[in-house]
Amino acid sequence: MSEEEFNQISIKGLNKPSRDDFRKLTFDLNIEHLENVVERGITFPDYETWKHSLDSIDGKKRYWVGRGTEQNNDGEKMVRYHREIIIYSNGLSNEEIQEAFQDIVVEVYLKREDGMPIEKTYRVGDFIQFSP
Repeated sequence: MSEEEFNQISIKGLNKPSRDDFRKLTFDLNIEHLENVVERGITFPDYETWKHSLDSIDGKKRYWVGRGTEQNNDGEKMVRYHREIIIYSNGLSNEEIQEAFQDIVVEVYLKREDGMPIEKTYRVGDFIQFSP
């Protein structure tokens, strides 16, 4: 999390927090498929799902703020979801954070012209990488 981002968030209710008490999660889902896909469905978690998962780690407010963009237009061969979430990570280990994200899933359904369905479920926690 940059110094500028830290200066823009509300730290009300916290006892002398520093920038190091927060982390920024960036999540990108990009799917591109061939022309032969005739139907698709993407179940992407809403902000309340992210918040609930993070706040359930230890009962403290951990989800601080989030924003994102979505591009999932019919007729296009691609889907893009982008999320940036600031979390209050003071006192949490990387393992605890990763475990909280195990409850957040993305479901992808694609159906080809030949009727063959492709279904995948992804747990966000399986894809987390921590920067030093």
